[in-house]
Amino acid sequence: MRQFVPVLRATLMTLYAMSLTVLSAFAVNAQESQNEKFQRYSNLAHAVIYSWDSPIAPTNEQIEQMLSQADIHDDNTPLGIVMKHILALSHQGFDNAPATLPGQPVQTIQPEHWNYLRSLDAHRYAANRAYYIFLKAMIDYDGSTKRLEQSVPELQALKTEMLEVGDKQAVATVSMWLANELSETDPFKAKTEIEYALPHLSDFDQERRMETQLDPDHAHTWLAQFYKEFNIQSRVLYHARQDIAGARSRGMLRTEYFGDAIFALNRMARYDEALSMAEEARFYAQSSDDPVQRVIANAYMLSVFTHRQQEGDRARIYQLATAGAETDAASLPEAWQMLPAIFHAVAMAIEGTEQEFEAAVAAYKAIIDQQLEASFYPKQIDLLNHYNLRRVYELRGEHAKALHHYEMYDRTMVAYNTESYGVSNSDSSDPLSKDIEFAHLRVTEAEKAEQALRLETERLRVIVAGLLAALLAVVAMWFWQRQRRTARLADTDSLTGALTRRAFYSALTKSTYDNAKACVVLIDLDHFKQVNDNYGHVVGDEVLSKVSRIIQTRIRKTDLLCRYGGEEFLLYLHNIDKAEAASLLGDIRQSLRTCDSWKSIPVRFNVTFSAGIIQVDKINDIDAIISACDAQLYSAKASGRACTRAVEFA
Repeated sequence: MRQFVPVLRATLMTLYAMSLTVLSAFAVNAQESQNEKFQRYSNLAHAVIYSWDSPIAPTNEQIEQMLSQADIHDDNTPLGIVMKHILALSHQGFDNAPATLPGQPVQTIQPEHWNYLRSLDAHRYAANRAYYIFLKAMIDYDGSTKRLEQSVPELQALKTEMLEVGDKQAVATVSMWLANELSETDPFKAKTEIEYALPHLSDFDQERRMETQLDPDHAHTWLAQFYKEFNIQSRVLYHARQDIAGARSRGMLRTEYFGDAIFALNRMARYDEALSMAEEARFYAQSSDDPVQRVIANAYMLSVFTHRQQEGDRARIYQLATAGAETDAASLPEAWQMLPAIFHAVAMAIEGTEQEFEAAVAAYKAIIDQQLEASFYPKQIDLLNHYNLRRVYELRGEHAKALHHYEMYDRTMVAYNTESYGVSNSDSSDPLSKDIEFAHLRVTEAEKAEQALRLETERLRVIVAGLLAALLAVVAMWFWQRQRRTARLADTDSLTGALTRRAFYSALTKSTYDNAKACVVLIDLDHFKQVNDNYGHVVGDEVLSKVSRIIQTRIRKTDLLCRYGGEEFLLYLHNIDKAEAASLLGDIRQSLRTCDSWKSIPVRFNVTFSAGIIQVDKINDIDAIISACDAQLYSAKASGRACTRAVEFA
């Protein structure tokens, strides 16, 4: 039943700053207004929902004292009725609920009760009602996805209501709750809701706890999870860094914040950055009095070495894993209790006998099975299990089993996403169902007509018509493929695979790129003439081809790459600003730094480039835009090369 509380990772972080003086905040003030009482009740509900049985923030004893001192038990006003319902439902079915928690009121919640709360404070009303909608559906449907048929329409109606009120923060809070529900069945819709809400979310506020519980930290964490599932690691890293920066600015940074960023850097093989971030996580862990933080920091450090596996890393892995395996799992929060087991499995993968290794893996799997059985949200546990086992078997050298878990990770992800979209998109299949029914009717009519046409002449006519149609189709297909192949060759630079100028200009005239924010980038390889002079044109051609391939792997399908001439490339980046474009070029530049070997020559050398970026609102005069790019490129060259200059197009 503990899973009825939403899976919100930043809950513990936002509560970390609570002090013991919170007790006095719930004392009854006879002179307080109804809105002040609403605030007091709402903050009390937050403590009961998010802090009960929590290792930090108000203890259980303190929460019991808050409840006993509050006057909510005898409050039969609309405000008291609603808040007693929320408090009573928050721990319904829990084995360890607060003893002083109000019971379920006899009076049911009426629409006028909610209207009264909205009149006091729209944002506070929206936060409490959204939580009530979520919790009521979880209880009614025992946590199954069937609840979404109830919770999602009600949350959408609440969002519409807040839009009519005009309270942006209230709308953003409801959108976050809606995203929390949609994340189980339609991650893309959930992502849209989070990005919709993010600009209007407030940092966690001790005075408005329920209203600010779903803060920017949550938004960035959820977006990082979304992009992690779809393997867009650059976006995972972006949102994880935003999460870290926000926590650092408020003095709330803890070790857990670094996990997504380290994971993304490992997946992108940027191990130096991952190691630096793991060391920073260890610094924060060592500066805290929480031994759990140190265990988590060691896990992050271990993950970097198991991915990198350079010379000496196996010794480091064994040292970290051996130390981590000695941790008492019972001393860790439930979500982290598998860490000592995976530490032990890693250590045995390196130094253990076959029997010791198999026993360690079996012990780890047993803990994972328990967590899967107990969780309403098994997806992340299941995926993490296969990811960890793949790493363990790779360390052991059992590559067949490692490959098996790699494939199981992929299959599990596909299965979860298939299940999600199967649930969420049932309503969108109605037009297709009608088309299918219509097609079936046409087939039936055709079959009846065919039965009536028994004469040999009619059958021959059908056969001749079919043969003729097939012949025409073959000829048409051959002609179409030939035309397409010819057009592709004409539109593509034969050396680099990038678009030609003509194809690039033609593509920009499409309506897709009309009146859209974008960046145009002119890239020029630095000292390319020296490459041709020193190593020959064959090496120069290889450099151009490799640079083009690296750029093409980093841009999206909506972007365009053109070989503009010689060693110059022209980029069109759709729906992106100059800062994002500069960041992308930085990633490309970093990738080029790692390329120093060439098939055509045994000499090692690196290639750099300079770039000019122009941000535009729409493409009108492409020649003028390219001229402006060239000016920025010239500025970058004059500044020492291997850098980028960017402006907005006036």
